Amino acid sequence: MDFFETLLNSGLVVFMAVYALCAVIRQIPKIPNWIIPLVALVLGVGIGAFILGVDAKSLIMGGLAGWAATGGNQTLKKLLLAKAGIKEDDSDEGEG
Repeated sequence: MDFFETLLNSGLVVFMAVYALCAVIRQIPKIPNWIIPLVALVLGVGIGAFILGVDAKSLIMGGLAGWAATGGNQTLKKLLLAKAGIKEDDSDEGEG
């Protein structure tokens, strides 16, 4: 049970930190959108190691939380666009 409590508590902190940092990074015009999930993964691993220490569990937890932050962003984006009746095309993939 300790692993799941750690994942919930620390994972949520990592998730929120990565989500916020990626929102800021996304505003930088020179950084393409396709690289944001990789940045989130690296940030998640780094923040997870910083919070929990460097071991396999913290690195995996950080990576999963970082990956979930970008997945959460895209899920929320798709749901809001669908609710507004806006069809998204792939033309904005290269924009910042």
